[in-house]
Amino acid sequence: MERAIDDYAIAGVETTLPFCRFVMGHEASLVGTMTPFFVRDHFKPEFLNGTDP
Repeated sequence: MERAIDDYAIAGVETTLPFCRFVMGHEASLVGTMTPFFVRDHFKPEFLNGTDP
């Protein structure tokens, strides 16, 4: 899934692909300990600065 996200290219509009990449690459996703509070506990918008060319 991470490779598919990395290989996907969309120009001219913002997408949620950088956020999806963040989620897929996070340890909680990799080891299967995701909770309904994942975003609250692990995500900050600045984590995505400069990740969507």
